[in-house]
Amino acid sequence: MSADRLAYYSDRYVIVGTGHVQVDYGSAVITGQRFSMDLRLNRFLVAGGVHLQAPDGAYDGAAFAEYIDFHRSYFIPVSPEPDRWTFLDGSYGSHNPGRETPGDTFFLPNAEGSTLFLTARTAEIRPRSSVTFRPATLLAAGDRTLLPTPSYVLNFAANPYFGQNSLSGAQFDGPDFVLGGPNQLGALHLRYNGQDRAFLSFEERLVEGHDGQRGYLVFSGNPLTRPDKQFNLIEYHKFSDRTSGQLVTQLFTDQPGLSQPLSSSGFATYQLVHSLRESFVALTGTQSEGNLLAPNPLGYYGDPSHGIVPNHPFKGSLSWTGFAHNLDKHYNTFFRLRSGMDYDHDVYGVLQGHNGDVYPTLWDRYVGATLYTKSFDVGRGVKLNGSLDRQLTSYSYPHVNTSTSTTLTASKFFTTHEAVVAQMQFGDSVDQWPPFSRSGALQRSFILSNYFTPSPEFSLQLSYEHNDDTPSVLPVLPGQLLTTRPSNQLLADLRVRLTRSLSVDIARTYFFNFGVQKWSPGFAITFGP
Repeated sequence: MSADRLAYYSDRYVIVGTGHVQVDYGSAVITGQRFSMDLRLNRFLVAGGVHLQAPDGAYDGAAFAEYIDFHRSYFIPVSPEPDRWTFLDGSYGSHNPGRETPGDTFFLPNAEGSTLFLTARTAEIRPRSSVTFRPATLLAAGDRTLLPTPSYVLNFAANPYFGQNSLSGAQFDGPDFVLGGPNQLGALHLRYNGQDRAFLSFEERLVEGHDGQRGYLVFSGNPLTRPDKQFNLIEYHKFSDRTSGQLVTQLFTDQPGLSQPLSSSGFATYQLVHSLRESFVALTGTQSEGNLLAPNPLGYYGDPSHGIVPNHPFKGSLSWTGFAHNLDKHYNTFFRLRSGMDYDHDVYGVLQGHNGDVYPTLWDRYVGATLYTKSFDVGRGVKLNGSLDRQLTSYSYPHVNTSTSTTLTASKFFTTHEAVVAQMQFGDSVDQWPPFSRSGALQRSFILSNYFTPSPEFSLQLSYEHNDDTPSVLPVLPGQLLTTRPSNQLLADLRVRLTRSLSVDIARTYFFNFGVQKWSPGFAITFGP
């Protein structure tokens, strides 16, 4: 459809058009002076000097309303006596006068006080799916022009596959959806992070099947305007209700513009999952390539910092994971079991370890179990729960590892806006790997957190963490980076909503003079929805 001006109100999912309205709907063309459509109710209205042109009839009237879900149209014709017609299933030759009409059929929405997101001249509307506006102007607060764009795609489909994301993290992301259809959605992204600063990225989403529920494919390039590029492809396919497969590939290049790359590497992972009666099995394989460029006599491209890495290891695994089962008839305690095996192979050597040997192929086998409880009310509004996890792993060379993790959590809500959570964590690892290790390590943590959320627009988290490890960790020395767990640290995390669709998260950590490290290197600032 087209009009002199189309306005989309994002808080109501309503499109309003004024002046020289024309709607192409199936075999019919409807013209008028006003247009409105509620995308959630899936119905539209054309009013003011309406003309309906169809193969089986042409009529003039005051208003035309279409209920898309019910294949039913309502029309107020120009006639000597007041009348209302009803068209059924797109047949405009039969008027069906006198039928009952819903009370709000010809009401135009009042957009006063609503959030105007964009304006446009034309819109291609796919009911229950998406709208493509052309040309579009995105607006900021006060209806000021924010970004003119040739097209903007609004996707409001219920299909969750359209929500899949293959872009890496950023502190700010502003998408401009430029491509769209029943089974695809493409966007240019203006992004920002501390390393690359401002840059452009692209992401394309495709969904599979006539209903879009069989699978999806997502491709992205990020950042496109920096030499250090990353290309991602994620594909998912549902073979049946019990079997599905997923492919994840990543390509990393150091490539200014479209010139010869200075380095190129990547990997591909495929996982096949099959559901059993009360468990599931997963078969996973990962092929990594340290270099995808042709080798040369220098052993590098550009300069020695882009050295050619010949390794191309393969990793495979087969795992079995059981569902949760209760241990008592009152459903207070539960357990889950797991087991599996891993395979690693690289002709250049996987590990240099026992007696200096290099192992081109490694196997390991593991069994594990998790025991956990529900939350118990222990009085005064305090809830308590715990978990215990233990895993035994043996390798194809002389190496056995046993790890145990225990967590105890207590929480209390003082009000609906404030809560305190206390957590004790114990991690015990015994590593039998002669001649390197015959002992174990113990990690103990105590974490006390206060969460204050007076409104959806504001939240503050304060957390104190005390760590006591054996063997004890050494403080940070001058010139060293923080790679161990400080004995004590205090985290402050503030989240504030700036607009309906934008919030900022600011965090900083204090380490209580852990050697030369007093504060985290800087504030962590993240913008998001």
